[in-house]
Amino acid sequence: MKKKVLKLFVSVFVIVNFLITGIISFVQPETKTAVAQTAAITSVNFEGKDKLAFFAYGNAKIAVKQDTAKEGKKYVSVVNRKSIWDSLGIDVKDVLTRGKTWVVSGYVRHSGKKPILFSITAVYNDGKGIKYVQLGERVLMPNKWEKISAKWKPTLKNPTDLIIAIHPTVDKTTSYDVDNVQIMTEEAYMSQADVFKDMFESNTTVWQPRGDGVKIKLDNSRSHDGDKSLYVSGRTAFWHGVQIPLTKYLVPGKSYRISMWVYHTSMDKQGIMLTVQRKMADEQQYRYDWIGGSQIEGDGWAQINGNYNVPKSGKIEELVLCISSWNPTLSFWIDDVTISDPTRIQQPNYDLPSLKERYKNDFKVGVAIGYGELMSDVDSQFIVKHFNSITPGNEMKPESVLRGPDNYDFTVADAFVDFAKKNNIAIRGHTLVWHNQTPDWFFKDSNGNLLKKDELLKRLKNHIYTVVGRYKGKIYAWDVVNEAIDETQPDGYRRSTWYNICGPEYIEKAFIWAHEADPQAKLFYNDYNTEIPQKRMFIYNMIKNMKAKGIPIHGVGLQCHINIDNPSVEDIEETIKLFSTIPGLEIQITELDMSFYQWGSSVYYVEPSKEMLLKQAKKYYELFNLFRKYKNVIKSVTLWGLKDDNSWLRGVFNKPDFPLLFDEYYDGKLAFWALIDNSILPQDTNLTAPPAIPKIKAKK
Repeated sequence: MKKKVLKLFVSVFVIVNFLITGIISFVQPETKTAVAQTAAITSVNFEGKDKLAFFAYGNAKIAVKQDTAKEGKKYVSVVNRKSIWDSLGIDVKDVLTRGKTWVVSGYVRHSGKKPILFSITAVYNDGKGIKYVQLGERVLMPNKWEKISAKWKPTLKNPTDLIIAIHPTVDKTTSYDVDNVQIMTEEAYMSQADVFKDMFESNTTVWQPRGDGVKIKLDNSRSHDGDKSLYVSGRTAFWHGVQIPLTKYLVPGKSYRISMWVYHTSMDKQGIMLTVQRKMADEQQYRYDWIGGSQIEGDGWAQINGNYNVPKSGKIEELVLCISSWNPTLSFWIDDVTISDPTRIQQPNYDLPSLKERYKNDFKVGVAIGYGELMSDVDSQFIVKHFNSITPGNEMKPESVLRGPDNYDFTVADAFVDFAKKNNIAIRGHTLVWHNQTPDWFFKDSNGNLLKKDELLKRLKNHIYTVVGRYKGKIYAWDVVNEAIDETQPDGYRRSTWYNICGPEYIEKAFIWAHEADPQAKLFYNDYNTEIPQKRMFIYNMIKNMKAKGIPIHGVGLQCHINIDNPSVEDIEETIKLFSTIPGLEIQITELDMSFYQWGSSVYYVEPSKEMLLKQAKKYYELFNLFRKYKNVIKSVTLWGLKDDNSWLRGVFNKPDFPLLFDEYYDGKLAFWALIDNSILPQDTNLTAPPAIPKIKAKK
């Protein structure tokens, strides 16, 4: 899969922005924000004043107890269960009305001996019988209160009955407790996470022009929501735009979600970007942290969002959110800028079983991360608990460590190595030689002309000696050469600048020099789409020939950027079988993720459906069983990202994707649980038919 296209876009921005470092100064403004109005919340807390009727559904029995409630003094206990439907029911016919998206949430505690999958399900009578819609589910740990929530936009027309059942999805007998059930609109629910929101509806703004000549004004000619937006004009440089200081809103060590809506009138797509300008007290220069960006069509509002991890160590002098465009003269509007803290809605699930412990007798379980994850307390804790190998996603690539010929900056790369050493985690180096994310100047002389073969190989040797040598004995494996094969070429070699100048010789030289720089490091060739027969044969023959020549290549990295449909697990096994025939060759799965989309698909998933999540879980389960089958040659499996909302695929596809094991709330998805204990999950997406809804006495 052709990955990291977005990262090139990001990298150029970082490099160019680096050139303007230190020439901009800012004034801290008075800050006032538009605060979301609090919507009414319908609660069932079992304290005796509930307005909604609750009851025992199916053959269950319920009792209000008051010993160890989640909130307040009382909760409901559900016992006498013999079916998944034996549960707590709540009458919501007069609450969950059509035309709005609702969120139902509550706290559940069960007495099972292992984790149990719970559901929130709407059960209704539409005049043609009892039916159900499963709204959401979550695996809950035993003997502790945990939150479960679900979103639903009803389309029912005057149902005779409508209830919410909170029940196990698979388990039929375990007793459980429920407390503090709440029903509110999606807008009200999500606003609980907001730490900053500006809808630009007042007569003043706390935003500042960014750059000389830039003008900003509140404008009622266009708006995404409400009556006004903020218009930005007068730009003459790509970094010009609009900005707002963030230090009063954000807490060091925490992760935030930043989003906005943008509009422009150009006939062409225009690149809009969100960045944070950061100045640390112990540094002279500004740093520019990428949040998100996208190519936006004209004459329509589009959303841009991304995550930001505030550094947990060091004093922050300035933290400024910046919105700008690659087009230096583009005028644009912004609206509904939101900064949210998802942990205000749901706390990270620190009690999840450890992934690395589950597979400690099989292979290393790794994760590719960015510098932002190292700066986040929550991310760092999850990394240490679940993984025993890390890969810097971009931070050791040539463009990330090089500032010019023989001018290196290892500040960020060193942080990864220090983190790994401190936490006794293995670290893979990624990557030394690649046709992407290598500065153009690397291939040119001081006059801008392409280097001769000997000159380029000399520069490559120096680079490998410098980088690998610096981390000798600290980085246990290197992706020495990345994605050098193109199966559409007669000889199989990608026609990169490396090849065009050096021919295929640069590949062997890179492995020789990496081995000389660190004789103990394992050296890998790494590539994607290795399930394509022609491509894997080219790679196989190349590695086999290198082995025959005595070239120090120790393994092959199968990236495994796949989707829930393709390639099949059988195709992946054919690739593993082939490479396992090369004596002494180690196999590592280096960049595993599983997209919901086929490459180039026009499908758009706003939320993951249960069917898709189960399908993904099943394939992850089959994959890890396959990897265990070949654990004599597969020594490491690395996920390409910690959680869904940080996945590179969201930027590439420019739409939500859900390819990893953890969701945005730091909770294990069904795919995670499939790898821990697949018996927890249902084998079918359909539930059994629900029982009749009892006659409910309305609350007065």
